[in-house]
Amino acid sequence: MYHNLVLCKKFLNTLSLCILLFSFNRLESIKTNNGRLNYSISIKSPSELLGKLVNKLVNVSTESYNRAKKELYVEDVNGTIGKPVKLFLVLEQSDLFKRCNNTNYSEDGSEISFSDHDKVLLPPSFFECLKDGDYNVPFQLLVHKIHNPQEVIDPKRSNNLANKGPKKDFIKLTDKEEINECTIQSNNEDYISQNKISEECISCSAIEFRTDENYIYLPKWIINNLKLKPYDIVLVEPVKLSDCTNVELKCLEKGFYDLKNVKKILEDRLKYYSTLTINSVIPITVDKKTYNFQVVKLDTAEYQNVNHVSIQDVDINLKLL
Repeated sequence: MYHNLVLCKKFLNTLSLCILLFSFNRLESIKTNNGRLNYSISIKSPSELLGKLVNKLVNVSTESYNRAKKELYVEDVNGTIGKPVKLFLVLEQSDLFKRCNNTNYSEDGSEISFSDHDKVLLPPSFFECLKDGDYNVPFQLLVHKIHNPQEVIDPKRSNNLANKGPKKDFIKLTDKEEINECTIQSNNEDYISQNKISEECISCSAIEFRTDENYIYLPKWIINNLKLKPYDIVLVEPVKLSDCTNVELKCLEKGFYDLKNVKKILEDRLKYYSTLTINSVIPITVDKKTYNFQVVKLDTAEYQNVNHVSIQDVDINLKLL
């Protein structure tokens, strides 16, 4: 991985040099006219097609280099922090996910949108971590949004600031050689914010373990809820969620309330979700039209207004606001 990173950086530098050479001005001709020295200069720049090609190569190389840096960072951190908590690079589930899985249909015969679920795809190594722990199928997870993933906490320095308020001291991670036990976070609390939990964390479940190493494939609605972009870094933590007893949902589109048997439709579609997160917005598609629902309230048998619950194979009291 580190060798590939170096090669990518060298290639990027070579392309930059090519652009510089093509951009030089050139003296085209010198003539004399009645004893006066006349000259003309033309700009010999690459053609428009060549320029676009070079710029495209530079952009691709830059993206590849930055992605390689993130992959290296995630790989090194995962080798340092204890399993099964891991960092992953985010990619969105595409139509390929739909083609590789059987199409689901509701009781009325309508097709269930492949994005109307909370299932994520992870690499095989994460399954090995889950097998070693006390977790049951379906594996329930929390996906945490990460802020400034390449700024890491120095435990020795931050411990001295423990009694001086919430501000933490950061150091910049720039090279592979700087990664060690003193510069990498020791647990998930070093990576995630404890504030605005509904905006920073989404519960989900794992459906497959066959992605590339260090990558997680998320449904689009989870990416939107966490305000993520492709190749952002998230922290994934396995959990055991309590069974839900009461759910309150609010549709953000008025047209849904004009449908017949709206509660029955919701109960049918929620079967494809294993978990729910408070304040999250989940999609429900009916007759090829997607409606968005905000999760307003979640209760369990022990507590009310909880952040995350399991709705897998349980009877829930559903209230539509």
